[in-house]
Amino acid sequence: MNTEKKVKNKQIILSLKFLALVISIFTVVTAFSSILNVMSYQKLTTEVYTDASNLSVTGIRNNIQYSTSFGKPIERFYGIDKLLEDALSVSTDILGVGVIDSNCKVLYSSGEKISSVSNKLLNNKYVEDSNGIYTSSPINEKSSMVLLLDKSFVSTNVNDYIQSIIQIDLLVMLAVAVLSLLVFFILLSIKGSINFNILKISGILLLIAAQLVLGTFVVKTFTDEYTASVSKISDGVSQTVKGDLEKIMAQGIKMEEIVGLDAYFNTLVQDIPEISDISITNHKIGDSSTTKIVSDNNVYYVNVNSHVNEETIQNKVIEVSIDAAVLIAITVLLSLEISLFIGSSIKEGKKKKLKKEMDISGIRLFFFIIQIALGLDTGFISIVSYNLFKNLNDPNAPNTLIGLPVTVGILATVIGVMVWGKLISKVGLKTAIILGVAFSAIGLVLSSFSSTLGLFSVSRFIYGFGLAAILASTRMCASAQNSIEERTKFSSAISVGMLVGASCGVVIGGLLADRTSYSFVFMLAAIVSLIGLLLFPVTNIKNTIKLSGFSFQQVKKIFTIPSCTLYIFLIVIPICISSMFINYSIPLFGNEINLSQTIISAMIMMNYITTAYLTNPLSRVSMKKFTNKKLILIYELMIITSITLFCLFNNLFVAIISVIVLAIADSFGLIVIVEALYEQKISGLDRTTFALIFIFVSKIGSGIAPTLIGAGISNGVASASKIIPYVMVGGLLIFIIVSRFFTRKKLNLNES
Repeated sequence: MNTEKKVKNKQIILSLKFLALVISIFTVVTAFSSILNVMSYQKLTTEVYTDASNLSVTGIRNNIQYSTSFGKPIERFYGIDKLLEDALSVSTDILGVGVIDSNCKVLYSSGEKISSVSNKLLNNKYVEDSNGIYTSSPINEKSSMVLLLDKSFVSTNVNDYIQSIIQIDLLVMLAVAVLSLLVFFILLSIKGSINFNILKISGILLLIAAQLVLGTFVVKTFTDEYTASVSKISDGVSQTVKGDLEKIMAQGIKMEEIVGLDAYFNTLVQDIPEISDISITNHKIGDSSTTKIVSDNNVYYVNVNSHVNEETIQNKVIEVSIDAAVLIAITVLLSLEISLFIGSSIKEGKKKKLKKEMDISGIRLFFFIIQIALGLDTGFISIVSYNLFKNLNDPNAPNTLIGLPVTVGILATVIGVMVWGKLISKVGLKTAIILGVAFSAIGLVLSSFSSTLGLFSVSRFIYGFGLAAILASTRMCASAQNSIEERTKFSSAISVGMLVGASCGVVIGGLLADRTSYSFVFMLAAIVSLIGLLLFPVTNIKNTIKLSGFSFQQVKKIFTIPSCTLYIFLIVIPICISSMFINYSIPLFGNEINLSQTIISAMIMMNYITTAYLTNPLSRVSMKKFTNKKLILIYELMIITSITLFCLFNNLFVAIISVIVLAIADSFGLIVIVEALYEQKISGLDRTTFALIFIFVSKIGSGIAPTLIGAGISNGVASASKIIPYVMVGGLLIFIIVSRFFTRKKLNLNES
């Protein structure tokens, strides 16, 4: 009887744990998804609102534009105050009206005083602060009209949308909770007992289904809210037309005598996709927005027919579909990593593992979370660098400066590997990791505030120095193990965990960048990385773990062996140069063809994920069938072919193919190039030094790439990227020729 009771209690506890796990992951992913959708809706609503407001003052802006076209300086425009007051009276949504010059200096202001305007308005449709929403429209090349708009319209619409999203989230969460318990007890009744892996798969399937349901509801809710906001546009246009016509009729011109109305109406229709047609009649027409005009005892109606812009809806469906696919991928990866940690913890708990040992599952989870944070900016670092370079406005500045921040960051990592390699054995592994995350966070915070290429480069240097500590620590965690089996196990777990974390990070960063700004993502990355330190205790890493320090004397041993030196400079470094094609060329190419940051990041994620999950099976099979030399040749040919095809065809489809092929190549190639160096069996070279040397060499290659690619960027990214296959082919040919020369020389010596 007691046994049955214990079994039931165990089943209840297990079911509650399963439910808690599913709901926890659902809450995290759904909250993130909902925040993204609210950001998207707020952005669209604000754009529609600002466009309609700018349109409402078209007539007044045209009057100013017409006067200045005859050479009348905007700084000495007599009567402009009256025109600005007229603009202010167009709508109660307009709190203030002003005129600014090309440097955002306020020249005139009416209504709520506009004392200053952010320079960000020069490159954005609108800028928002505590006073309201600022939007501008050009008068001429040297000046623009600025409107300060009330936030209430946007706030009301967004709040309504948030309430709808929350209701949907709660309903789906309730459904997921009920289904989770239902699935648990159905499986229990069928199987008789519950296996953790079965629960894991069931939970993941439930979470995927939930994201699909949420995506469907989001599209419907978005369409309903967007349709409601279209009426606001119609009313605004109707009032604008009325105001313009009343001004003309106030000069004694009758409605029937006004010419050019059709052309005027057509201009408005073309400017606003949501407006289908505008007409003047003596009666109301259907459900159109109407405004009455009375002139000479005659009544006229301005009829504005609006419609939901199908292109906007289709774009939203595509956006939600991409977001749903990405969020499903994140859900699966997050579920797998957490379940791996829980599953491993259960097994280790049964074994009663000693506290002094490092926890491999905890280490993997910790670096997974840290890499999510540090990977948030991966998809746009090269874009930010490129934009800051353009802001220099210096025609004499060499294009090689475009990649300066990226190169400086990698250079800092190279220096950092040597510095931390020495320090870790003295300060301890725990302290090194914490300091590494702290330095990286400081670099990210500075990146968020960087407005110049120089400051951004300094920020990336600090970030890179911190990253070096993290990379060195991961290598040392693996090299600290005594047996080759344990070293391989640790190395694989950490590498896959970090790669999967980077996969999630890059695409989350892309989703956020599309809806906020690059600065916001940099700051968020810093915050999340510091929060991630709270998970450090699960690693069980202590400062007391004995590690050998980095030895410069041992480094010399590698470069005294000609075959090693040739291999590093002619094979390894060119391959590492090619690795920047994904992180440097692809973002710049996406920016060049106006891809969203989400799609750019999704391409990078696809590469990372493919590599992460193909590495173990593909490397195992390929290394059994082929020698390391043949695999390196295959690896190089795959890289050269895929990048060359991209350079020749220069389109999105081939870029995606190249990304996939490179991922497949990396899944076995990255292991093979390390193993080939191990084959040299350099006496006296310890594992720690060897691991750090490889990071050092790989980062040198990665650091060279931005400069090489940047040199030819003026001809387009595809053309600039041709340098990668050129370097690889050149290195490979020289290596083959020189290797054969040394082989023949050795044979001749043996014969003599």
